[in-house]
Amino acid sequence: MANRVDRLEILSPSEAETLRLGTVLASAAFPGLTLLLRGPLGSGKTTLIRGIAGALGARHVRSPSFTLINEYDGYIPIVHVDLYRLSDGGGDELGLEEYLLRDVLLLVEWPERWTSPPSEDLWSLSFDFHGDGEKGGGQRRITIEATGARAVEALSFVKSVLNSEGPEGS
Repeated sequence: MANRVDRLEILSPSEAETLRLGTVLASAAFPGLTLLLRGPLGSGKTTLIRGIAGALGARHVRSPSFTLINEYDGYIPIVHVDLYRLSDGGGDELGLEEYLLRDVLLLVEWPERWTSPPSEDLWSLSFDFHGDGEKGGGQRRITIEATGARAVEALSFVKSVLNSEGPEGS
């Protein structure tokens, strides 16, 4: 049986809006969900993660660029991984698949450096600059693709929340 897939695209005009989106995503997150965050430097990946982790009760969220992995206690245990400084395939040496067995929310920046990410219970997020001016004038386009029945159901919940709040998404 093929995995279920769904998609959501959101325009975020500011850092505050990206943090708010993180709060909404956190409301639908569940243990075992993996988020793969792709996009250029400065596109909002870590900002979104700060919103998610903060909404789940984590404190002092920071980018793990140098430590590679940060773990946070929250309503759901959170593991934040930043593979930016690794070469392609370097994420494979970190044993990230072990986290998949621990019922955590796994947040991975620069996942293209991990050759075997999960294929279900997955939100794949793409960030890019949108609009005129340098770096899109501050506006970001965030596309979320959900794979797997639970992830699709959770993204459906996110859509309903955003629609009830008057979203930037579609």
